[in-house]
Amino acid sequence: MLLVAAVATDPCHSYRDIQEPHRSVMFVPEGTDRLLCDRALVTDWSSGLHQCYQIYPPFLPQASTNAIVTDEKGTEQEVTLESTVPIPCNDPHKQACSVQVEMMSSKDPFDISTTSCTYTLKYDNASHTYKATIKVTATRDFVKDGDQIHELAFRPLLTWTNPMFNGYKIDPIQVTSRDRPHALCSASGDPHFGQIDRKGRLDVYEVGDFVMYKSKVRPFEIDIRTWSCGSYHPCICAIVAKEGNDIVSIDMCEKRKNQIGAPDLQVLSNGPLHSMTVDRDPSGKHFYLNFASGARLDVGAYVSGGRHGHEHLGHMSVALQAPTDDMEESEGLCGTFDGTSINDLEGPDKHIYDSHHIHDFYHSWLMKPGTSLFDSQPMFDPRNDRPETFCKCDHSKADCTKGKGNNPSKTNCPGKCTPVQLQGGAHPRDLDYPFEAPVKRDFSSVHIAKRSSFPTPSGITQAMATSSCTHDIQMSSLFSRCRTVLSPESTQHYIDACVEDMLYADGDDFNIVHMNAYDTECQDTVMRNVTNYSIGPNRERIPPADVTTHICPNQCSKRGTCHQGTCACQTGYTGPDCSVPVGVAPVVSHIRGDGVCDVRDRACMKVQVIAQHLIDGPGLKCRYQNIEVRDGSLHPVGSVIEAPAKFVSFLEVECTLPPTGVSSHDSTVAGFMVSVTADGHRYSTPHPFVVYDGTCQVCDVTGNCTIKANTCLIENSCKVSGEQNYDRTSYCSPSTNPHSWTKDDALIDINSFTASRSGCQCGYDKTKFDCACCKNSGCQCGQVKPHLCTVCEDLASCSSYPDIIV
Repeated sequence: MLLVAAVATDPCHSYRDIQEPHRSVMFVPEGTDRLLCDRALVTDWSSGLHQCYQIYPPFLPQASTNAIVTDEKGTEQEVTLESTVPIPCNDPHKQACSVQVEMMSSKDPFDISTTSCTYTLKYDNASHTYKATIKVTATRDFVKDGDQIHELAFRPLLTWTNPMFNGYKIDPIQVTSRDRPHALCSASGDPHFGQIDRKGRLDVYEVGDFVMYKSKVRPFEIDIRTWSCGSYHPCICAIVAKEGNDIVSIDMCEKRKNQIGAPDLQVLSNGPLHSMTVDRDPSGKHFYLNFASGARLDVGAYVSGGRHGHEHLGHMSVALQAPTDDMEESEGLCGTFDGTSINDLEGPDKHIYDSHHIHDFYHSWLMKPGTSLFDSQPMFDPRNDRPETFCKCDHSKADCTKGKGNNPSKTNCPGKCTPVQLQGGAHPRDLDYPFEAPVKRDFSSVHIAKRSSFPTPSGITQAMATSSCTHDIQMSSLFSRCRTVLSPESTQHYIDACVEDMLYADGDDFNIVHMNAYDTECQDTVMRNVTNYSIGPNRERIPPADVTTHICPNQCSKRGTCHQGTCACQTGYTGPDCSVPVGVAPVVSHIRGDGVCDVRDRACMKVQVIAQHLIDGPGLKCRYQNIEVRDGSLHPVGSVIEAPAKFVSFLEVECTLPPTGVSSHDSTVAGFMVSVTADGHRYSTPHPFVVYDGTCQVCDVTGNCTIKANTCLIENSCKVSGEQNYDRTSYCSPSTNPHSWTKDDALIDINSFTASRSGCQCGYDKTKFDCACCKNSGCQCGQVKPHLCTVCEDLASCSSYPDIIV
């Protein structure tokens, strides 16, 4: 007796022989297409009920393999799902014949990723089978969790278009994921590098543009720019980061004398960002660039100096986490990422320098002026247009993101991350943001201070500096957490770097920078260890709170204590990081664009105010008062009005103002007195924002305007040379009088016979079609005045005609 168990229904009754599980039996109603049995090894076409016996494999969808190995450094693996026998599609719309397959991961869905969690097995018209390809990759999770074995499971099929598949279970696929470490490279102070593999400090004492890190297998690069920090060593003042076609810069180099250089975030790529995102911390001093690969760049912005009449100087710290894709395939100041330190001093020519030739090593990564990503961006590459989406499939949901990376630090900011909205590919007019010409820098003429010795000019001894730096490093937010996690040698590197910076800065300007750098390495080390994570309700890894959400911004500026992510400030200070004095109004340095705006370049309704003592919150406001510009001076008029404010960074707030009369052509120069407040009560000293029509003049922030060549300023309106008045009896003649109309009887003939200045074939040269078009039977003036016409009998007069715009 044949024992069977049903596994599918109409249009055919298919049963599996329980006594012979390798054998399928399909009972086919009379008249059924025999393609269903074309691959059968045994058939019995008897009268009435047809029987089709198929020897293993069954006819329903199966994976091309039942086991794969994927590596965090390797490429994705492909698995093909395909029905094992032809199944005809009788629908005239072949795309309607399909089967949905839904996936789920039976173990740690965040360790492996697929390009989707739902796949459609589409009908192949040639083979009459149903196919789909699954791409599987090991997630770049930035955690040391060891090699793991998973089962990539499938939900039972459910389809109305092909009931034959209903209830079928595709066998799971065994996936082995190979674990790999990620890289950490940091630079802080003036600057001191912590390379990926090499222990010890790398001090870069040269100005210019350097390759900090570059992948040799994918379009990823970080360049830095160093510049002299006053009278002492160079500092990083700008970075530019590229992944795929996305390029973003953060620049504090572009400062003028007696101004503060605020961080300026710009999209340098030609188009919107496709996968890169940017966040900032609550203090506005740290920016986090997150990449689809999982790479993350932490950029800290600081201002030093200002004492004893010295300039305020902006400088940066950077910390890069790079994914395992770049193992054995990276280069730059960060060194080679291969787990060994012997080749971390390798130059671009593959020469490996020894510790006695450190200068030669970092000099080899100095780029020629104009060749770095700051000055020269590569062409758009369609191959890098949009990174492929990968998903973590769970029983309850699909978590899909661009790229293979799942860096747990991505959502980690001291306090709370705030997304920074950057617009790429837009004209400055649309962004309403000033263009500031880059400062010309002669890198060859910069004097770098020679190593000196203690005491400093203010009397700081080496013992005092060592004591100060040791105390501050031990007071960093994570020192108690990592005093046994990081090696004593690593901790000493931060103390030594701090001492050296106190020597050259003659103060503790850089101490907090090194405290933050210590915390960065501590955080990375703790978060590498998978045992430090807890598991959430959806089986997601939850990073340890003591090195993430419980960290406060910027060490509370050493003016407060940290309590689970919030600074409790000492009396007299406030702000997310206790850096703002209580009861003090913001101090404005300047307005971007030197406080002037040309309506021919942009809308001039957004004002970027650079100031100290700013705090993001409900108390942050702007206010303005209209000004009239008369006789080269500014005259405030009307009442003071509040305006919306947008926090940009700890040194910048953007105010939104109404349009001026310049935009409506009621005047050629106007403006506002603008001030800002951080607490809603105490406003800064008002600063002028002058708006002008750049068609005919150039104005400065004092209201002093100069007329441009070949233009006129007549009746409070800009005119270009040759432009006529409304009744066409006079015109703008800058050489005659740039401030009033010039009359000329020739205008009657010119306007009577000239229809347009160009667009017609030239009588003196039949190959040209940019001469005047005539009317009223007029004639072209010819080569002497090719854009004018006059009465044909008086062409000799053309030579005396003014060049009029008709």
